[in-house]
Amino acid sequence: MHSFTHFLNALGGLHDAVVVSIDWKINVSTLEIAFDDLYANFRGLPEYPGRKTGSILFRGVGCAAIELRSDERLRVFEILPVKDSSDEVVARFSPSGRITVRFEAVEHPILVLSGDNSNKGSE
Repeated sequence: MHSFTHFLNALGGLHDAVVVSIDWKINVSTLEIAFDDLYANFRGLPEYPGRKTGSILFRGVGCAAIELRSDERLRVFEILPVKDSSDEVVARFSPSGRITVRFEAVEHPILVLSGDNSNKGSE
């Protein structure tokens, strides 16, 4: 999960990214969260590279707890690994809610500040 942790840390826990969709496919043990702008945390700062949509795909999902309530757009407060766990993350949202996911593997976009941003990372 090292590169996934790096991905989350480099993007400030995806703070301020708006959730476009959450797709939990129980029959294939996946949970995918899609975002409008992976770099939303940097909007208004010189290092903001521009809008980049993307998603995180958790594979081998053995446990997922979803507690969401929103009449507005769902915005990420932070997504962080659970302390002392290499296979679990918690996503906290604004105005409220959270998702906790235990997984076997994860796919996420590779951070590229210039050039082609379409590559994916996986673990």
